[in-house]
Amino acid sequence: MAFGSEEAAFDYQTIGQKIAALPAQSAAFVDYQKTYATQLNEFYQQTLNLSIDQPNHLLGISYAVANARLAQPMQLVAIERQQAQHADQLIQTGVYASASAIRKVLAHTPVDLTTVQPVVPATTMAALTTQQGVQWSQLWPLLQYRINSTPLAELRQVYQMSEGLEYRFKKVITQVDSYEALLQALKTKRYTYARLQRVCLYVLLNIKDTAIQQTLEQPYVRLLGFNQVGQTYLHQLKKQLTWPLISKISAKLGAETGLLGLEVRVDRLFEQLTNTHQNFARQPLFYQGKDVE
Repeated sequence: MAFGSEEAAFDYQTIGQKIAALPAQSAAFVDYQKTYATQLNEFYQQTLNLSIDQPNHLLGISYAVANARLAQPMQLVAIERQQAQHADQLIQTGVYASASAIRKVLAHTPVDLTTVQPVVPATTMAALTTQQGVQWSQLWPLLQYRINSTPLAELRQVYQMSEGLEYRFKKVITQVDSYEALLQALKTKRYTYARLQRVCLYVLLNIKDTAIQQTLEQPYVRLLGFNQVGQTYLHQLKKQLTWPLISKISAKLGAETGLLGLEVRVDRLFEQLTNTHQNFARQPLFYQGKDVE
């Protein structure tokens, strides 16, 4: 498994194994004046004398811990971040840019694609010129309506809506006039902007704890693409898999209680805003190039 990191030479494999062997500490992270990431960092420093001050480095360690707990752990490959760092807001001279900087350019109207062309692959550039994206400026009226119209008790059931956050949503929604202003009004030391952005999406899509739990209890393997070698391997693998192998979405899979119910719920909204079909009728990609064993 490959991932980007500010510390590519770090021994993620070993550290992941050491942390995975420690007693569970999730119940200890109860300081509401600090984010979970801050408390996790402090825990690593106290237990392993490990100081982490880069976001992708911390994320890579989380990958390593989860990987170490697998029955058959994968080999971890850290790729060094170059030129652009996490959350950089500007595209500098060079061939790399942060996703945040690229998204910021794409959020402007009209979009200046010449700015992002040097820092994205040709296939991505082609998609950007032919496909319509979705911005929060389009979603804001829908989110505003959802918060205003949802009873407090129901809002409390939304995934990750914890520690009375639903009261803050109800309080500030009448005081703001944009998505960005909503995030600023909700922000506290406890919650990062990334966490609040996720909760806003859960509210918009009405994703509740029960739906997430149901999804976690029904794992599956989604086939996105393959080549001739992969096709042969898939025939062998089908006999061994205990999880469903999904190559295309049917009405049953996309139903509200189906394995891909949540994914299709997101797709429906995207289709509504862009008139672009998502999962239904799409087939896995088949690569006909030279096979590599």
